[in-house]
Amino acid sequence: MRVGLNPRGYTIIEVLIFMAVSGFMFAIAASFISGKQSKSEFKQGMSAINSDIQAVINDVGNGFYPSNSDFSCTAGPTGEPVITPNPSNEQGTNKDCVFGGKVIQFGTHGTNYTGYKVYSIAERQFAPDGSANPLPTKFSEAKPVIVPGTIDKKVLEWGMKVCRVDKIDAAGAATTINSIGFFQSFGSYSSGLLQSGAQSIGVIPIKGSSPTLGETESNMDTEIRGLWTDLTPPDPQPNVVITFDSGNGQYGTLTIGGGSGQRLTTAIKIIDSTPVCLS
Repeated sequence: MRVGLNPRGYTIIEVLIFMAVSGFMFAIAASFISGKQSKSEFKQGMSAINSDIQAVINDVGNGFYPSNSDFSCTAGPTGEPVITPNPSNEQGTNKDCVFGGKVIQFGTHGTNYTGYKVYSIAERQFAPDGSANPLPTKFSEAKPVIVPGTIDKKVLEWGMKVCRVDKIDAAGAATTINSIGFFQSFGSYSSGLLQSGAQSIGVIPIKGSSPTLGETESNMDTEIRGLWTDLTPPDPQPNVVITFDSGNGQYGTLTIGGGSGQRLTTAIKIIDSTPVCLS
């Protein structure tokens, strides 16, 4: 007598086991793809902020003055540039002032460390009366100030956050700051005669900018005016290292540097680790 086959389907337990294993494998695959995507987005974000900073450096080098002609700039009673609204003013008539550079303020107040601002700076074009030279040779004579109406507010891409900003001196010691300036150099004189008018770009850590980030806009005016001392670009220039947190177990550093008389350069590095951030 021939025995017939008795086919049977999967039991409920076997189906549940299959579904559980399949779900686990899908979760692993999804996590892997998500992690790869997050890393790719962070890399794009680092490239974007690097491009923005290079654009600021180029603007300063080219003397790009991002403003309309609707203000007047004159030398005030104490020598500083005084900027007042003037809708009828024609561009190019602010003879008392000159574009001096730009300042980047990171982790600004109310942005949860995702925002930053770029300020355009005006300086006095002529040295004060009694100076041995016709043009300023230091910040105490140029008296840099923020040009109202030219503040450019930006947001970091892909959820990146500013973690910290550090000035690194020649000995490798770090000083935490919040804002950095890019300024055109001054001419050099000897016995009242101009020896060199060639301009280079200096990176100037803004002394007194809050190391804990989260600064308000009003702080920056005071800190820019802090340059009115006889501060000149250090020789060699310090490196500035900006650290960004991805929020996904990675962080990146953007280093700005260049020795005296050398072109400023930027370099980015991405590290698979969790950074030590300021709060």
